[in-house]
Amino acid sequence: MKSHAIETIEADRITCRGRRYTAPWIAGRHGLRVHIHSMPHHEREIVACDATAHAHLSQASASA
Repeated sequence: MKSHAIETIEADRITCRGRRYTAPWIAGRHGLRVHIHSMPHHEREIVACDATAHAHLSQASASA
């Protein structure tokens, strides 16, 4: 799994490398800083971990 920069959750999405990713668990977490992981050949999905607590949160999928 490839690691990427730390991003901040916006209103209803995470923006990373020019793509917007959404998932139900993102709701209500505006402003939370997350560390993004992804597989190089699966750019449509990311895994997010809390950047402060170093805890796994969940996956998010690229929105259309």
